[in-house]
Amino acid sequence: MGPAEPTRYLVFGNSGAGKSTLARRLAAQYDLAHLDLDTLAWDPVARTQRRPLADSARDIDAFVASQASRPDYVASDASVLEWTERARALAASAAERVADSRA
Repeated sequence: MGPAEPTRYLVFGNSGAGKSTLARRLAAQYDLAHLDLDTLAWDPVARTQRRPLADSARDIDAFVASQASRPDYVASDASVLEWTERARALAASAAERVADSRA
C-alpha cells in the first residue's frame, strides 16, 4: 500500500462569504497549514493593488518548501471574481512545486 494522498482544500466564493473563516477553522480542526491567497495576491498596504507576480511566486516557493514533508493544506480567499488567469497560474505553479518536492 502506497503513501496516503495529501489532504488539500481550496475554499473559494464571493467576497464576504466567509472563506477565510472557514479555511482557518478547517486548518485548525484538521491540523493543516493555511495558504492565504489574498496575502499572496494583494499588496498589504494598498489592498486594491496586486503584488508583483515575482513576490507572489517567492512566497509560494517558501510555503511549498515549508510543506515538503507534510503536503496537506487549506488554500483560501480565492474570490470567484478575483480568480483570474493570473491566480490560476499561481495555483498551478504551487501545485507543480508541491508535486516536484514530493518526487
